[in-house]
Amino acid sequence: MKVIAVSHGSYSKGLVDSVQMLVGEQENLVAYGLFPEQTVATLTEQLEREVNDTPEGEEILFLTDLFHGSPFKCSCFINERS
Repeated sequence: MKVIAVSHGSYSKGLVDSVQMLVGEQENLVAYGLFPEQTVATLTEQLEREVNDTPEGEEILFLTDLFHGSPFKCSCFINERS
């Protein structure tokens, strides 16, 4: 299973870094953040590439920071399209 953490700013990166500090490097755990200089479309494109690079049939779990926030909506959009 691939786990994709998505947040506003670097929260998801910090979460992934903390998990990997505790349990070691995790190959199917990645982080993406939406930063002020980015658009929602840019984040959506990044998530689409990550999903497309995932082997067929592998499950994907999205973790987001805020219910109904922009990263959450991008994740839902990607999930509906795949």
